Amino acid sequence: MRSIVQLLRRDKDARWFFLAYGQSSLGTGAAYVALLLVAYSRFHSPWALSLVLLADFVPPMLLSPLFGAMADRWSRQACAVIADALRALAFLGLALTTSFPLTVLLALAAGVGTALYKPAMLSGLQEIVSRERLGPATALYGALTELGYTLGPGVAALVLLFGGPTVLLYANAATFAISSLVVASLSFRFRDRVSAGASRAQSLLRATREGLTATAHIPAAATVIAATSAITLFAGMANVAELLLARHLGAGPVGYSLFVATASLGIALGSLTGARTGETNTLPRRFLAGIVLVAVGFAGTAAAPTLASALVPMLALGFGNGIVMVSARLIILRTVGSELHGRAFGAQTSLDGFAFAASFLIGGALLALASPRTLFLIGGVGAGLVWLVARQVFAAIKLPAEQSPPQDPVGPGTAAAGMPAAH
Repeated sequence: MRSIVQLLRRDKDARWFFLAYGQSSLGTGAAYVALLLVAYSRFHSPWALSLVLLADFVPPMLLSPLFGAMADRWSRQACAVIADALRALAFLGLALTTSFPLTVLLALAAGVGTALYKPAMLSGLQEIVSRERLGPATALYGALTELGYTLGPGVAALVLLFGGPTVLLYANAATFAISSLVVASLSFRFRDRVSAGASRAQSLLRATREGLTATAHIPAAATVIAATSAITLFAGMANVAELLLARHLGAGPVGYSLFVATASLGIALGSLTGARTGETNTLPRRFLAGIVLVAVGFAGTAAAPTLASALVPMLALGFGNGIVMVSARLIILRTVGSELHGRAFGAQTSLDGFAFAASFLIGGALLALASPRTLFLIGGVGAGLVWLVARQVFAAIKLPAEQSPPQDPVGPGTAAAGMPAAH
């Protein structure tokens, strides 16, 4: 925590960015509640809920690698500003419209904004803060993301005491507008690099394909991207089983909420551990330790006889998940050249999205055949297998104590031009 406090105290740009990102993360968590309430109250159909959620969820799955290529080619600052502005306009439109087709289209636009924002900002953090402060910045980014999902619904409940869901949509539009203005005012210290061979005439699709291929051939990055997607798959299956397990343990709605909040708090706390980055060769050990905590958390929750006894392993599960996520991001930043960061994070976002979507289908099918405890046990075994594979890969890689970002294959990159006139 000391390094995060020092970051916020000494770096004005970082302070303003994280203030803006923190309030927009709360707005995102609150807007999730608002979207569901608006969709159902206006259209009175479960299909309305499904379509609105899919419209917001699918774009990051499908478009993040392409948008990562945009962030690598053009200004990451401009990409993040445009993404936040698009989300602000989308939520403003959602607050104003009563048309179902337009509601779905605007939810889709919000999802597109998210798909653009994630790779642009994750790769752009290194242009806001210096290299030695990148660890605390990445850790704080992850913690604020999770706290937004955790505390945002509570903020929504307070707002709903004084206004309807539409008020929440207006408020969320304001948070994204504020974030867009703040990011636009920051001084991005380092100009983006242009990938080797990525001429202005090269298509984004080709740049996307070549960037993903290059990332796949960097063993450390490919390993953490695959491993985090696998952990996401098992965590999503556990999400499906959480409510039934809480009921099996004798918990009502309040107990179930506590169950979920404990895991979310663990993720936020685990993310903060990334503030102490250390040398590059220590990151795989932290990553593997996080996976071990995830496996132990799954197994402990599966064996817990009461809700109270399940809270400790759930906290461990979340804490390990937070360590895994922040360590994976730092490994990507340390082992992948800056000209590929957008596409690497785009690939991670996309694969995580596909894994999360698959987890709902697989989790639902397994629950029809087995108990919720079995799903948590499967998660523990699965995380253990992920640990075994990742450990073997990292043992063969043997990263150096400190590793500078890889250079462009054919020479130094040039300054990127400005970009012409996004759960």
